[in-house]
Amino acid sequence: MKKTIQGFLLFLLLFCFSTPAFADLKDGLILHYTFDADDGSTVTDQSGKGHSGTIHGAAFSGQAGVNGGAAYHFNGVSDWIAAGNLGYHDTGAISFWMKADTVENWRNPFSTDYASWDDNIRFEESSDGAFNGGGHGLGRGGAYTTSLTADRWYHVVYIWDNQYVYGYLDGDLKFKNPHPDPNSKVHPDITQTAGELKQTTLNFTNVAIGNGYSTDADRYWKGYVDEVRVYNRPLSAQEVLALFHQTDDGLVLHFTFDHGSKRQVQPRNRPRRVLHQ
Repeated sequence: MKKTIQGFLLFLLLFCFSTPAFADLKDGLILHYTFDADDGSTVTDQSGKGHSGTIHGAAFSGQAGVNGGAAYHFNGVSDWIAAGNLGYHDTGAISFWMKADTVENWRNPFSTDYASWDDNIRFEESSDGAFNGGGHGLGRGGAYTTSLTADRWYHVVYIWDNQYVYGYLDGDLKFKNPHPDPNSKVHPDITQTAGELKQTTLNFTNVAIGNGYSTDADRYWKGYVDEVRVYNRPLSAQEVLALFHQTDDGLVLHFTFDHGSKRQVQPRNRPRRVLHQ
């Protein structure tokens, strides 16, 4: 018995030093769509900030979600969900899960301004398997992967602070790019400076799930989206991992001690995410 207790304490010590710090994932959360309930023509914002979404054709699917729960499916023609005006945010983070029915040009699962060209933060796949995200004034667009696969769940996180943008895919950092000189040009055909465009990009006037760039049919997402979050602060690498492993409010370990000493003690909050379905 003594050896068992000693072994458990050693395991607990090693676990605590090898796992992310406790994180409050509600801090700075201004939008959170779990997609776990069918609320008719609207989506309830679980952040408590009152940013309920309006559904434009997207279909509720009760058992298609990344954790075995619900998600919304987008038909790749005209479906999207309007989250509305979230205001201006000079720092922040966007997190969502996505699963494409097919990988093809130029579908967008998320943007911070519906059908607003490049004057926002948006994410786009292409038929060669590339998946990129970013916005004018925040630095060059970041490459999440060059081998995007259909029928597979991915966790996408985009973070911006006052100096850099960061892109995470499935918990791994894929890019870290500096903001450009605010007086520089971002494109030969665009007259505004990077600093001017940044002000527009970070003003989330009509956040859209399932669309980006334009109202052309090939700009609408074709597949599933789940667990959408928007923060008004940057997330740490540890917090990104907590979201990827879907540990509630950053909890990385929970022993209940509900059973007698003859039973093994097991962590309750094992990762719920199934990456391949």
